[in-house]
Amino acid sequence: VTKREEVMVEQASQEVAAPVEEVVTRTKPPVAVIKPMSEKERKAEQKAYQKAYDELRAKQYNKARDSFIAFTQKYPSGRYAHIAQYWVAESSYAQKNYKQAIADYQYLLDVYPFSPKKAEAELKKAFSYYELGDNVNTRKTLDHLLANYPDTTEAGQAKRLLKKL
Repeated sequence: VTKREEVMVEQASQEVAAPVEEVVTRTKPPVAVIKPMSEKERKAEQKAYQKAYDELRAKQYNKARDSFIAFTQKYPSGRYAHIAQYWVAESSYAQKNYKQAIADYQYLLDVYPFSPKKAEAELKKAFSYYELGDNVNTRKTLDHLLANYPDTTEAGQAKRLLKKL
């Protein structure tokens, strides 16, 4: 995560929006594998990703979430698919729709196991459980994070959150 992304996520998580009650689940495709694309396909992928990212930066979370979902459906094996899925989850988290965020982070973990965003997804999933007051699943998720990503920045944050439980 770049410093810019950290600032953006921090700002996004401070936004107040009406919570969405219903959790939207998507059918999970098989584990994604990045596949080669033509130059034309790469440019189209970049343009679609940038459009969704610009919506996120503009704090248009519902629109950004929809655009990132459409992106992952159109480019499930693209270079940016796992990052787009992370932003789907972050959009839900920013709107304080924690149940949806948990489902969205889990989708990233299930479909994009190669993603370098996995530790972050686990941590944010734990924060979502924490916000819901579900200490059992918070602890379970943090324990999983610490076992699988012990030498990460996220592990340090997980230890701090465990102390709050």
